[in-house]
Formats: sequence, C-alpha cells, structure tokens
Amino acid sequence: MTVDVLIIGAGPAGLTAASALGRSRRCVLVIAGAEHRNRGSHAMHGVLTCEGMNPIEFVTQSQQQITSLYPTVRFESDTVKSVAAVGRPERPAFEVKTASSMVYRGRRLILATGAIDELPVSIDGFANCWPDHVYQCLLCDGFERADGPCGVGALARHLSEHHVHRALRARCFNARVVIYVDRCDTDEQRHEAEKMFAPLLAQGVILQYGRINRLEPLSAVQGPGICVHLESGNTERVDFLVYETLTRPASVNLAIQLGLSITEIPSHGSFIAREEPTGKTSVPGVYVCGDNKLKDSSYIYVGPDCLCMACLICRAAYIPPLQ
Repeated sequence: MTVDVLIIGAGPAGLTAASALGRSRRCVLVIAGAEHRNRGSHAMHGVLTCEGMNPIEFVTQSQQQITSLYPTVRFESDTVKSVAAVGRPERPAFEVKTASSMVYRGRRLILATGAIDELPVSIDGFANCWPDHVYQCLLCDGFERADGPCGVGALARHLSEHHVHRALRARCFNARVVIYVDRCDTDEQRHEAEKMFAPLLAQGVILQYGRINRLEPLSAVQGPGICVHLESGNTERVDFLVYETLTRPASVNLAIQLGLSITEIPSHGSFIAREEPTGKTSVPGVYVCGDNKLKDSSYIYVGPDCLCMACLICRAAYIPPLQ
C-alpha cells in the first residue's frame, strides 16, 4: 500500500503534520524511533496547557489523541535506515526501508527528525551536565533557575555578536553574569573581546578568560548548580551555564541519500536547505520541518516554533485524492 504522506519523526513537528494531514483525511504513516532531541529534559515549558509535562508523556498522549481522532493516520515504532525517490518529478513517490526490514511507500515525504546537538568533547564532564545544568535556550529553561545565588555563566568559545545578545538576555535572569571567553590568548584578542563586550561590562557583566577544563554538577547538599574548573586551576560556581551547541540534522544520512542540499553555517552547524516558510526542498515532494530550521543566513533559530511551521508544510504538501 502506498500512503499519501510518509512522515519520519514524531516530535512536535511530525505530530502536528500528522494531525493536520489527518484532518485533511489523508492516509499518513509516521515512522519514528525512541530517540528524541529533548530526551534528557524532564519538563516542558512555554507550551500552553502542557507546562511542566514530561516530553515523553506529551508525545505519548499526542499519538493516542491523533490515532483516536483520525483513522487515516497510523504510527510505526521503527528506525528508517534508507530512503529513495522512486517516482518522477511530476509524480513523486518515495520508498523507505527500516531497521526491522519493513518497506513503506508514500507519495510525499516529510522529514521531521529534528536536530542532533554536538557537545564539545574538549570539556570533560560537559555531557554529564547537559541538559540539566547547561542550557541552550534561556526562554525554555532559565525561568526556574532565575535569581540563584551563584549567577549565570555564558560559554563563548569564539568571539561573536551573538554572545553579546545572549549575555544581555541572561541579565534578565540574574544580576551576576560571567562570560567564559575561550581562545583569547593574546593582548590583541583580549582587547577585541573587551571592545565587543563593552555594553555588557558597563552593566557589571564579568569577562573570564581561559579555557574550561571540566564541568562538575554540584551535589544535592551543595544545592543546584555547576562547578566550573578552569585551565588556570581556579574553580567557580554558577547556577547554570548557557551554551549554544553546533547542530546537525538527525536525518542527514537520509537527506544525502535523497540528494538534498546541506547548508553549512560556521559556528552554528549544518542544516538541510529548504524554502521558507513552506519547507520545500530541492527534491519535489520532500519537505523538512522541525528543530532543524535555517531562518536566515545570519541567525539560526532552533526553538520550538515547529508547530506553526508544520501546519504551513501541510498546506504545501496538499495532494489530490487518489483516483
């Protein structure tokens, strides 16, 4: 059987796409494994009616609601290993093969697998502190840890105006903000850093030069927070660190198999090239939505606006009924 739309990924974007297509009475198959980008998170924030909900519970309840309301939508718990375009540009068709050796076909394909965060391996203990003590999004996680006794740390591994804006936002969550500036070893580099961060220094933000060797979560007795071990031998405490990871598409291998263009953005990562806001890719019939969003050439947005994006993709993916 060939379905109208194959959706790979069952996060918020994939679920919303499935729901919208189900309401359009399209035959939809959603294929997703157990891995999610936010699998380390314990609670959702900023999503109305779902505040504090466990992300896994959100996905489970959403799937149950979709299947109970829309009989043309079904879910398969599996991992897609390969995908191929088997139709023509004027009449697209796609075939996917899964880890369990199942083969499925669809006339449209939506990649909603989101992104993978690439954590810095040069900092010992970073992975153990992510995401409970190292946050990528202040809007998502900063509120619950605001006004703590140790302040907020911002990790700047390269000089960028982006870090200036991020540190300014961090000031909304704590009066004490420390920017850990990596790779500023010469007087010239430090002068450049002080010039770039001058608006922050005027507000009392602290610049801390030197590499971070190790991160260590504080014990329950010490209270919530993180211990920052510097290359100099000094140790500092902050309530949490802010750091934007490099990201890459979770479906990068599938994108390459389809011949999709991958855009590399220095200091941000890689992204599947697509049109905004429809999510159309260079391959007819293939759409991309979710966390792996390239907003424009100067700013990468990886926040949770994928719900609206998925709805737009559903409209773009409208296909005539089977004859």
